[in-house]
Amino acid sequence: MRPLCLLLAASLLPAHAAQVPVPTPTGGIPAGATVARHEGPNLTVQTTAPAREGWLTGLRVTAGGTTRTFPAWRTISNPTFWPGLSVTDLGGDARPEVLVTLMTDEGTGVAVYDARVLSLPDLREWPVTPPVPYLRQQVRFGSNTLTLPGRSVKLPHCRACVARRPASAIRSAGPCRGAA
Repeated sequence: MRPLCLLLAASLLPAHAAQVPVPTPTGGIPAGATVARHEGPNLTVQTTAPAREGWLTGLRVTAGGTTRTFPAWRTISNPTFWPGLSVTDLGGDARPEVLVTLMTDEGTGVAVYDARVLSLPDLREWPVTPPVPYLRQQVRFGSNTLTLPGRSVKLPHCRACVARRPASAIRSAGPCRGAA
């Protein structure tokens, strides 16, 4: 009986692999291609238009019997950087939400993602505060301090300061001047 189970499992592998979009004759990703999938709960993200100039613009998310289209969503069309899907409780209310991560830029050693949060089961989008403006509002930098709401942290001097001065001089010294 085991060989039959293995054979059945092996026969399902090509069907799952076949869900990867097949490029069009011009090398693009066609409209309706599935670019992300999550199981338990079952979710899919599909393109609404063919890839154009390295971008997938407009994505459709389906969860159970609910489908929503997000025409303004955009992500890099390279399959290596297709959207990520996670289902977890982001709101702290013991109900799971969907986190969709869209890669919006990349370079050597850099990846920029756009986080989108959807409620289940209706797939309504939550507003997400962009992290950089939020951090600029919440974090203040002093010469050797980092101040967060309700907390201030003294920062260590840089290696250049430590190398130039003895420890007793660093403790009493003013702001770190780096390599100056």
